[in-house]
Amino acid sequence: MDTGGTRDAERLPVGRSRHRSTSYQPGLDGLRGLAVTGVLLFHGGFTALSGGFLGVSTFFTLSGFLITTLLLCEHAESGRIDLRRFWTRRFRRLRPAALLALLLAVLYVAMVGESYQYERLRLDIVAALADVENWRLIFGGNSYVALFSSPSPVQHFWSLAIEEQFYFAFPIAAAVLLTRGRAPLRWFTLGLVAAGVASCALLFVLYRPGDDPSRVYYGSDTRALELIIGALLAVIMHRGLRAQLARSARLRLAVVALGVVGLVGTTVAWLLAADTQPWLYRGGLAAYALGSCCVILAATVAGPVRSLLSVRPLRALGRISYGVYLFHWPVFLWLTPSRTGLGGIELFIVRCTVTIACAALSYHAVEQPIRRGERMTRRGSWVLAPTAALVLCGIVVAVSTDPPPPPIVFRAVRADSSAPPTAAPVSVSPTNASRPHSTWTVARANPGPAAPAVSRVMLVGDSVAQTLGRGFERWATPHGLVVWNVGRFYCGVLGSGDIQVMETQRSCDQLPTWRDQVAAFDPDVVIVLSTIWDVVPRQWAPGEDFLLPGVAPFDDRYVEGYSSAVDLLSAGGARVVVLDPMCVANPEHSRRLQYARDRLLPRVAQARPGVHLVDVTSRLCPGGAFDPDLGGVTGARPDGIHFDDQGADWVASWLMPMLLHS
Repeated sequence: MDTGGTRDAERLPVGRSRHRSTSYQPGLDGLRGLAVTGVLLFHGGFTALSGGFLGVSTFFTLSGFLITTLLLCEHAESGRIDLRRFWTRRFRRLRPAALLALLLAVLYVAMVGESYQYERLRLDIVAALADVENWRLIFGGNSYVALFSSPSPVQHFWSLAIEEQFYFAFPIAAAVLLTRGRAPLRWFTLGLVAAGVASCALLFVLYRPGDDPSRVYYGSDTRALELIIGALLAVIMHRGLRAQLARSARLRLAVVALGVVGLVGTTVAWLLAADTQPWLYRGGLAAYALGSCCVILAATVAGPVRSLLSVRPLRALGRISYGVYLFHWPVFLWLTPSRTGLGGIELFIVRCTVTIACAALSYHAVEQPIRRGERMTRRGSWVLAPTAALVLCGIVVAVSTDPPPPPIVFRAVRADSSAPPTAAPVSVSPTNASRPHSTWTVARANPGPAAPAVSRVMLVGDSVAQTLGRGFERWATPHGLVVWNVGRFYCGVLGSGDIQVMETQRSCDQLPTWRDQVAAFDPDVVIVLSTIWDVVPRQWAPGEDFLLPGVAPFDDRYVEGYSSAVDLLSAGGARVVVLDPMCVANPEHSRRLQYARDRLLPRVAQARPGVHLVDVTSRLCPGGAFDPDLGGVTGARPDGIHFDDQGADWVASWLMPMLLHS
């Protein structure tokens, strides 16, 4: 991500003469390298670094500091701010690499993209080119499907959009305020303070704990706070702090101490923070930005912080960090475990190597020559950039004209799945209906032949049940059974409370609907499958804290909720079969699902002895590890959680006989 340019932006004024000399600050390059490292680790799936996304916040604060420093120095030298010159430099610095990254994103979608990415591609590219990707994400850019399988390859342009919007509006405000009266710097400072207070107030007003934080996380108005805090640091330095640091050893020592505290705080935040935590939007982002300011200050003063940030690898990474940020996301999406055969640290190293190679090539062959004017005149740059953008848009139109069919279909096979299907009734034997099962039944690969004991099967649960149910429906037809697939997006078994994933769900109480469906269909067997929606942070009642599995209040209510569901689904005599929540690609979700399988559902079976618990994890997740390829079906779970039709058919071929012939 750009933080005010390359070395030119990090040449900070020294002394107090009218024509101020400058000196390069290598620690600021290192800080940029450290920030992009946090982002890479976060997107690399290292769950121990859940707050690595805050590296973007460091970029914001550093950008505000450097850009404001440049504007103040220009005004001090010439008495004015040349807006055209400023925007021209920003354009030449930022647009070439951005166009290359967008081209890479288009190639990714053209070669390995999924239908959802094709559908989004045109608007995604236009939003990225227009520097409004953050608002696109707020107003409909994040879909349920994209959460799991098809993130946009330009999704990371949201932060660049915020910076570009800042680069457009902020110099105008600076040019106006710095011409006010006898004390222009005072007016400028007051304007910054007012804007910072307004941004902070919007964070408090717009964020509601438990709701989807996207509006405040992606909003230019709310995230401007971090940029403004960096700008205020530049004002403080400009008004005399820099000169005082040159004279006072005691002050330099205090700054170094603050820098150490800032680095420690940054580390703690990267280890503990999550973008859904309320404290982040209740002053946490502002506090983090203040910590970044401490590190920025210490990076300009001799001491351990500057020495640490000035090490050669960090400085080298910092110089190309803009390209690293631009290229890393499509590269990470492209180089998946299934395409590379790698995982863990090996995959991360390969991804980073490719990303850094792309960024270095872009920096030395494209960005720097264009920025220095070696490849074209100023007029030529203004002609080339729109031409390149138009060519890119033409490629996008060509690529997205005929998208492939979606790999995952989120609907039942039967056209009218809202009404119960009809089938000749066959009674369930009393033995099967009442047999207790308090432990997992292992799914057998080759069950012995037996006559079906049922004719009507109802499948309930979330969207994983919905996609798997398509295989159950197809298997049932030639076997003389009818399956009613009523799996539902977003919603698991637990209906109480609000969940904290992507967006808060307030209408997922499926029990009343299931009651009506059971009465209308009179199923012989009800199969239950619910995955992540029942193990994500949940607020059981307004005003309570969000809880996760492993906490007694959560666990007790989970068991109560599932027990109530079993009672309802078995009220007409149906046998209730609960499939264990199999692993998914996301390691954190898998751990929670494993806890539900090992600790919570056995408690449900003890409370309701008639429930039949069935182990499918041993087949779908051999050795407890997620595998997208199942039974010879490549990419059976292409998004890491849901089933495609081939995968669902394979599961149905061995699971349905075992369930119905037992």
